[in-house]
Amino acid sequence: MATKIRLKRFGKIRTPHYRVVVMDSRTKRDGRAIEEIGQYHPKSDPSEITVDSERVQYWLGVGAQPTEAVIALLKRTGDWQKFTGDTTAAGIDPQPTRQDKDELFAAALAEEDDAPREAITKKADETKDDEAKADEAAAKTAWQGKVDGYRLCQVQDRVAAKYRESAGAAGKTLAPAVTTPPCTDPGPFVYTPTEVKPLEQAGALGSLAASEVIAHWGPRPMTPLKDLAAQHGLTVG
Repeated sequence: MATKIRLKRFGKIRTPHYRVVVMDSRTKRDGRAIEEIGQYHPKSDPSEITVDSERVQYWLGVGAQPTEAVIALLKRTGDWQKFTGDTTAAGIDPQPTRQDKDELFAAALAEEDDAPREAITKKADETKDDEAKADEAAAKTAWQGKVDGYRLCQVQDRVAAKYRESAGAAGKTLAPAVTTPPCTDPGPFVYTPTEVKPLEQAGALGSLAASEVIAHWGPRPMTPLKDLAAQHGLTVG
C-alpha cells in the first residue's frame, strides 16, 4: 500500500490550522487518515509546529512519501535532516516571548506621561518672542514714517515762507496764506508692547465701536473711542 505524509486542513477560512497525517495515496483529500503524527498552526503568534519525531522516522523508514509542504516542516523541526543525514541545521529559531497587549499599551501610556514637555514649551516661547519682535519692528516702521512726514512738513513750511518772502520783496500780490496744522514732532522711538485684551473685553470694545459708527452718518465716530470706552469702564491701548 502506497502511503503519503501530507497536511490536512481544519479551522475557519481565515484561521486555518493543519494536521500532519499519514494517508493512503488513493484516499480522497478529506478521507480518513491512517495516523496523525503532528500539527501545524500558522496563524498562532508565534506559529506552532509539533510532530511525533518517533512516528515520523517510522513512516519515513517504511517508505511513506512526504509532500513538499511536509518536507519543509520536517526541515524546520530537524526530523528530515535526522532521516536523510543532511547536515543542514534545523530551521526553527527561538521565538520571542509574546507580550500581553494590555501591558504594552499601559507601558506606552506611562512612557508618554513621563516624556518631557520642554520642547513644546520652548517652541511656544520662541513663537511669542518672534511675534514680539515683529510687533516692535512694525511699530518702528510706523514711527519712521511719522519722522519722515515731520521732516517733509518742515521743508514745505520753509519753502513756502521763503517763497512768500521773495515774492513780497518783488512786489507781487499774494493770496492770503492758507492756515495749515503745525508740524508734529513724533519724538524719539519708544516701543510699548500691546496689551492683549481678554476675549470678553475685546468683544465689548468692538461692540461699542460698531454701535458708535452706525449711530450716525459717516464712517468716523463722533466720540473718541477712548472716551467711549472710559464711559463703560473699559480701556483702549
